[in-house]
Amino acid sequence: MKLCYCFFYFITALLFSLGCKGEVSNHFLCKIEGKVVDRFYSKELLLIKEGGDERFPLQKVPIVNGCFSFKIEFEDIQSYELVFKDEMDQNLAKPIVFFAEPGLIKMELYPMRKHRFNIISGTPINAKFYESNQLINKKFPFWLLDDSLNAAEVKMKSLKKERDLIISEKTNCRGDSVERVSSILKDRLLEVQSYSDSLEEEYEEMYKNYLVWIVESIKKDSTILGLRDMYKLLRIADRKSKFYLPISTLELKTLFLQKYKPKFPVSFYSTEIESYLSASQHIYAGAKFIEFEAEDFVQRRYLLSELLAGKVTIVYFWASWCLPCRRKGMELIQLYNDFQAEELNIVGVAREKSLEDAISAAKADGYPWLNLVDINDKNNIWDKYGMKNSSGDIFLFDKYGRIVTYSVSVDELRAILKQYL
Repeated sequence: MKLCYCFFYFITALLFSLGCKGEVSNHFLCKIEGKVVDRFYSKELLLIKEGGDERFPLQKVPIVNGCFSFKIEFEDIQSYELVFKDEMDQNLAKPIVFFAEPGLIKMELYPMRKHRFNIISGTPINAKFYESNQLINKKFPFWLLDDSLNAAEVKMKSLKKERDLIISEKTNCRGDSVERVSSILKDRLLEVQSYSDSLEEEYEEMYKNYLVWIVESIKKDSTILGLRDMYKLLRIADRKSKFYLPISTLELKTLFLQKYKPKFPVSFYSTEIESYLSASQHIYAGAKFIEFEAEDFVQRRYLLSELLAGKVTIVYFWASWCLPCRRKGMELIQLYNDFQAEELNIVGVAREKSLEDAISAAKADGYPWLNLVDINDKNNIWDKYGMKNSSGDIFLFDKYGRIVTYSVSVDELRAILKQYL
């Protein structure tokens, strides 16, 4: 399965371990001024907290004559994202991550294909953050692989279009000519696909080395940037990921308690880490379900215990704005149909800003199961299941309400279900 190149940069934006020491917990004002280069088509930026929902920005920042400015008032240093609205509208956004800290931040932002040229300067932490970006671009040039993968994808689309056109117009050609040309195009497609696969293998190997480097970095220097890295690494370490993380949750917890917690006792990241560690103690295979209550689309209230009682159940946590979640939901429909005779139970739980968003998305995707909704985290369901900054996940419970597995693909679920149904 093709690695989305945006995925790496999303993770990269979350993981850096070089930076300034110290912590600010008082109220402060941060001013941001910037310009955009070669982006005459961009008219607006959206400000969100890092990892937040772009549909509900904290601020909408107009771009006038290629320039923009805005202010942030906050009580603790933490990371934010700027997203170009035109990119978000195309579902291709590459967030620009920065830290809100006292002072004036200067930005120079380029088109997505030149994102590595973005400049963020003017304050100590952001200066170190920018320095880290530059170092990583040199040490781990993922952008080169991105360019090659994108070029290969464009080439494959072109070849497929050419092949389909020839096949559709075969009545205008001699049959043997159509077959010959189609065969040639098929061979070329296979060559490009093989090249793309080799790039993805190279990408994965580079990413593994990158993770090793990040882990070593956070061990060396306990900074506010390292604390942020710690939070993100904890989340990766305790989820089932395609990539091997060269440090365990226990090791990260120990590192946090010994080096970071004493130095940053009241930081936003310390609070988030402690909340996550508390939740993760209860989330493991064999653990009993964590009770929660939520309403369905007509405001009937349900307890999870009522829905699990005596049934093998998949709890599908999702959000209308999370496209990967919804794609997984579509895959679950077929799984549900295949195991319906064995009485597989599925319960959907949507994390939303409004009930209407959940109803509209569930109707569009055709979910046949009971759907609940947690508006604005009213019931703290995502916190309870260790997903605070996540859009969704899948949990499988046995008929006794014990966690069988979580964070797995639908294909993996299918194999596991055969043992329980």
